[in-house]
Amino acid sequence: MKNREANRRNSHLAHADAQSVPVAQAARTLGLSVRTAKRMCAAGQLEAFKTAGGHLRVASESVESARQGSRHLSSGSTSSAFQRKREQVEVLHVEAQELRARRDIEKLREEDSQVERARTMGL
Repeated sequence: MKNREANRRNSHLAHADAQSVPVAQAARTLGLSVRTAKRMCAAGQLEAFKTAGGHLRVASESVESARQGSRHLSSGSTSSAFQRKREQVEVLHVEAQELRARRDIEKLREEDSQVERARTMGL
């Protein structure tokens, strides 16, 4: 009885194993880091299971579904961490533009004062 149950369990695992991929392969397919793919598995965004050896495997259908879905991602569906990073980059970009504008204004003021000095000395 125990052997039959073990065989049935093993055949189920073999079947699931054939329709799944290692988390690293799923990450490559989706263009993600392994860490992000693991987080998605933990959050239930990717269907996954652990093997008897403790390795994380992701259902092939889940990877394909996520890959198809990633083509239609809008900015509202991006991860919050990614969105925060994007916002930080945008803030830094705006700050850099402001700094360049201030430098340009200062240069123009300096040029104007030099022209004014030259004009008053020439008179």
